[in-house]
Amino acid sequence: MYCIYSNKDIEDKLCSKQHIIPLSLGGIDDFTISIARTFNSKLGSKVEGALINEFAMKLKQMHSDVTGQSKSPAVMKLKAKINEKPVSIIAT
Repeated sequence: MYCIYSNKDIEDKLCSKQHIIPLSLGGIDDFTISIARTFNSKLGSKVEGALINEFAMKLKQMHSDVTGQSKSPAVMKLKAKINEKPVSIIAT
């Protein structure tokens, strides 16, 4: 399999599916390419992780009932301080 990110031919066992639109952002399993598993892991944690935890994206995800790979409903967690004491707010 050819990996577009590493520009190399990779053994099938070292590849994984890269969702063109991540499942956590409303993508589907039918819209994927094969890439090296190491690149997929890096992209998932750096790009998708940052996007999905961004406030406006999280609101859109919750409004659209997008569950992602976990199949769990979206939850927004906000951290703040009230009277110098930390509080967490969880919205579902």
